Amino acid sequence: MGDPSRKKQEHWAHILLELRNKSGMSRVQLAEESGVGVSTIENYERKKISEPSIYKIESLLQAMGYELDAIFIDH
Repeated sequence: MGDPSRKKQEHWAHILLELRNKSGMSRVQLAEESGVGVSTIENYERKKISEPSIYKIESLLQAMGYELDAIFIDH
């Protein structure tokens, strides 16, 4: 069996990258709009941060025009 936290990490990383691509925003643009650092966004997308802050997730999603429930919808 796999590590459940690893599955969540991959899930979040995939969703962030997909939503950022759909929004047409670069990492720099997303960082500027959300207040979350570029390196943090890179680390999320590269699966280097396994437990992202819910506040940062919400800031990133709002900057891309999404609500928090967007991460729970199949993409």
